[in-house]
Amino acid sequence: MRPAYLLFLVAVVLPGCATRDRRSPPVDTRDRSGLAVPEAPPALAKIAPADSVAAPSGVDPVMARYEGRDIRASEVGQWFLRTHRREALASLSKLIGLEIVEREAKKIGLHCPGALLEARRGEILQRLERDAAVVYGIGTPTARYVRLRFQQELEDHMNILVEQVRQRWLFSRIIRLHGIQAERVELAMIVLKDRATAEEVSGKLDEGADFERLAARYSIHESGQHGGRLPPLPREALNPAVARHAFALKEGDRTGVLDVDDGRGVRQFEIVRLLRRSPARDVTWATVAAEIEAGLLERPVDATEWAAWYLRLERLYRVRVVGNL
Repeated sequence: MRPAYLLFLVAVVLPGCATRDRRSPPVDTRDRSGLAVPEAPPALAKIAPADSVAAPSGVDPVMARYEGRDIRASEVGQWFLRTHRREALASLSKLIGLEIVEREAKKIGLHCPGALLEARRGEILQRLERDAAVVYGIGTPTARYVRLRFQQELEDHMNILVEQVRQRWLFSRIIRLHGIQAERVELAMIVLKDRATAEEVSGKLDEGADFERLAARYSIHESGQHGGRLPPLPREALNPAVARHAFALKEGDRTGVLDVDDGRGVRQFEIVRLLRRSPARDVTWATVAAEIEAGLLERPVDATEWAAWYLRLERLYRVRVVGNL
């Protein structure tokens, strides 16, 4: 997926997800694969201008002082949003995703095992001890290394890292469970810039040419290097124009040339083939827990699976997209 903020979603949310470790509809745009991608990850509420925030110190802590002026966390956040927008929006999307995950996990009584967290805590401490020796020399106290490197006390730093392990564990299982519970299609797609080339490719397919080879040769989407294959995706993760045709296909069939607006006013032309349909399954966590654990060992949650889940949940939870960020 090409939108840059999704790369940050992967960095912020997904590493280590494997077992081994005014209400209105959302506003979407589309990337070249036909996937529905929000222009910006939605916020749960508007962010107030820095000069309008007057929260008490415990809620909006002072980060620094100079010449009698307090710089509070809200002001730092506003500056970060203006100057590092993609990273800030990625953090917003993680916050929303995490709130949804915590709510969903609570519904089904899903908790990360304490034994796993304790084991990870030991591994984290060992890694910090090695890093301290490498960076500052053998015998360097781990607590001193953490204060110098991260400006945190050792126990606080450890707790943050362990909490990240817990969050990732929950994310991977809720995402995979929701994937099983939703109807999905696995598609191959060829995306082209102009109709003439698209019609040429469609003609070659009519003559029996191999779809994967044509995708590798002609498609402007990054999936072309994989024969145009996309992972299983729910209807909500696709451009509505693409979803309408894709979900009407029989396995093995393909569309003609689809004229698609990518959501940014750019026209592109797509040929979509249905490889496999996965019907929604009426299951509970208890009935598929073993299946999900085995699946995560074989294939951890990746960026596209995260994005598809996030987009679907945006709609189900009626997340409001704030357009003035």
